Amino acid sequence: MPVPAIAGLREDEITRLNDLGALHKFRAEAPRLARGLTLGRAARHKELLRADRGARLIGTGAMSFGRFVLLGEDSRVGVYGGAALTVGERTSIGDRTVVNVSDSMTIGAHCNIAPDCNLSDGDFHEILDETGAPVGSRNKPVVIGDHVWIAVGVIVLKGVTIGAGSVLGAGSVVTRDIPAGVVAVGNPARVLKKIAGWR
Repeated sequence: MPVPAIAGLREDEITRLNDLGALHKFRAEAPRLARGLTLGRAARHKELLRADRGARLIGTGAMSFGRFVLLGEDSRVGVYGGAALTVGERTSIGDRTVVNVSDSMTIGAHCNIAPDCNLSDGDFHEILDETGAPVGSRNKPVVIGDHVWIAVGVIVLKGVTIGAGSVLGAGSVVTRDIPAGVVAVGNPARVLKKIAGWR
């Protein structure tokens, strides 16, 4: 099988990654993966990207991952068209979590995104008024700051910014901006209290 070109890596490093199985589930999608994908600069394969069984990267948009990023089992990251996704170092995306990017999404460093979450910067369909004209914008960028904890089953919708150090409670639906250093819960998510941090 020909070795795909992945930005920032020499051919022998990519071969070693495939031999060691670090990208085992991505091999079949290597031609699609190669377009726009960058991985954090690293000397060893363990510093690049860990993808558990069934994790998938799909789409033709630009994807950039910092060092030590984890994609959980059966997680799916889709970046479509001319969209761009940036994920900071040491961020984990939990099992069965879905990330859909049609415009722009930035996920900071040291974030913990739990299983069964859904993060999207778009609606994927247009809402039309009675004249057939589109209502509102279909896609709006999402920004998630550093060291954010997104608990199980959270839904993050288009156009929101989540401030650094915040925690989103299980099952919350984020429809508007969340400031830094708070716990937010509910549908729609509302600030419950300020915090000094989490670990």
